[in-house]
Amino acid sequence: MTLASAMCAAGDLSGKQVNRILDFLVTSRGVRPDIRTYNLLLSSIAGSVRNGKGSMSDAGAVLEMMDKEGRALNVFSFNSLLQILAQSAAKSSETVEVIV
Repeated sequence: MTLASAMCAAGDLSGKQVNRILDFLVTSRGVRPDIRTYNLLLSSIAGSVRNGKGSMSDAGAVLEMMDKEGRALNVFSFNSLLQILAQSAAKSSETVEVIV
C-alpha cells in the first residue's frame, strides 16, 4: 500500500488535495489514470466527506475527469458515490446536479 492510498483510505485528504494529485499526475507526469486510480480518489473523497473535509462537488470534479478520459464507472465507483451521497450534507438539488 502506498502512502497516498493509505491517506486516501483514512480520509485525510481534502477534495482540493485529491484534485491536485490528479492534476499533478496528468499534467506533470503524463500519467493517464486508470479506473483504479479514480476509484481510489472517489474513496478518498468519501472519507473526506465523512471527516467534514470534502463535498459532492469534489466527487463531481473526479467524475468529470473520468468522463473526459472515457472511463466508465464500475461497481467500486458506484459504491464510493453511494457513500458520498449518504454522508453528504449537501442540498438535494446539488446532489442531483452532480450525478446527472
